[in-house]
Amino acid sequence: MAARTTKSQGIISWPQEERPRERLLSRGAQALTDAELVAILVRVGFKGTSAVELGRQLLKRFGSLRAMVEAPVIALLEVKGLKGAKAAQLLAAMEIARRVAVPAQRSELVIKSTTGAAEYLRERMCGLSEEQFRVLYLNRRYALLEDALIAQGSVESVHPPLRTIVARALQANASALIAAHNHPSGSRRGERVGPSADSGHDHCHTSIGIEAAGSCDCRRRDNL
Repeated sequence: MAARTTKSQGIISWPQEERPRERLLSRGAQALTDAELVAILVRVGFKGTSAVELGRQLLKRFGSLRAMVEAPVIALLEVKGLKGAKAAQLLAAMEIARRVAVPAQRSELVIKSTTGAAEYLRERMCGLSEEQFRVLYLNRRYALLEDALIAQGSVESVHPPLRTIVARALQANASALIAAHNHPSGSRRGERVGPSADSGHDHCHTSIGIEAAGSCDCRRRDNL
């Protein structure tokens, strides 16, 4: 397909067989470029710039799709033409992709060790640009009842409210919980590091601190 350099023409003026949405439906998503896939999500561009060109600008600004997914929300909102509904649609698609990477049937997921928790949480928290504090609530068989985001902070800090953690445990009728927080920078800032901390499994460049507790008694704490 010939490259389009005229920004003043919207996609609606293109031949139907060249439009990203029509090409996706007729030839499959794999036939589209990264910029065209982004264009389908943002739907429209802005004056003088088509949705595809906006997609190219986003990829050029962040460097790749992965970098765009890992960028903080404020960085996306700073992009000209990416406000409100467009940004929300793009962020929703990114979160869907992140959730697809975790088990579909959480009720069937059993977590009996911090190692198992780390494997689940690395997929759940991979690529996050801000620090999150999540709590996994488990039943007596250590099956996952709920994966709750308790607090979210900056790259360097997060402050989870203990009252919220306890309240959610009671609501879920949980018998045990695993509290975890990520370090987007990879730094543990002076925390005690367990033997498995540098095992080479941290492919997301994000370290995870985990606390496992049962009946409100903290039993173990690892940094993974």
